[in-house]
Amino acid sequence: MGRTEVAKLNAANPAKPTTVTAKTVAQKLTVSGLSKSYGVSAVKSGKLKAAKSFSLKTAGAKGKVTYKVSSYGKNAKKYLSLSSAGKITVKKSTPVGTYTLKVKVNAAKAVAGSITYPAASATKTVTVVVGAQTVKVGSASKVSFKATALKKKAGSFTAKVSSSSGKLGTVKVTKAVNAKGKAVKGFKVAKSGNKKIKVSVPKKLAKGTYKVTVKVTAKAAAKKCVAGSATKTFTVKVK
Repeated sequence: MGRTEVAKLNAANPAKPTTVTAKTVAQKLTVSGLSKSYGVSAVKSGKLKAAKSFSLKTAGAKGKVTYKVSSYGKNAKKYLSLSSAGKITVKKSTPVGTYTLKVKVNAAKAVAGSITYPAASATKTVTVVVGAQTVKVGSASKVSFKATALKKKAGSFTAKVSSSSGKLGTVKVTKAVNAKGKAVKGFKVAKSGNKKIKVSVPKKLAKGTYKVTVKVTAKAAAKKCVAGSATKTFTVKVK
């Protein structure tokens, strides 16, 4: 029951006043839309071809929500702007790069019936990438091996890689586990030019199914794209 309703009831029957217990509940703010990327198709001669914009969204707020920049990362103030409604605009001709800004989100105090929602705030980091690189790791050429063959020598398989810059950086195995989730040593990965990786399967690997996760990075390309990366998990079977 709201305060207005209580007041009307008490005015109608002052001899038996109605009371209501006030309650305070915190506003729990969840902010989304904190990152945005514009790929190489949005870039020409190292700069953003046209102005872009996107909006932050906040869930869990009961009062009016406003947004304000609390600090800018390197060069961000020159190219990014934020409205009080949460709209971020990226200027035309923004150079290829990664830009950040910290945004303070404020939710005003609100009252709903007997519940009071005190003002709340949250500070979040927004990241904008101009010239985002796309890195893709394809399927493996071979993922099934015979245990008898692995007793004699290590195995291997390859996978194609494509990237916006066409220049691979580091590659590494980030995780290798058996069917029970236990870590397994011996898996290795190496570049084979700029369009392929080769994963080595350890010698004497026991029969079973293994999950091998590889991280592939690609170098930045001047006036085209920033550095990027991708991960791929391969399923390796030993029979």
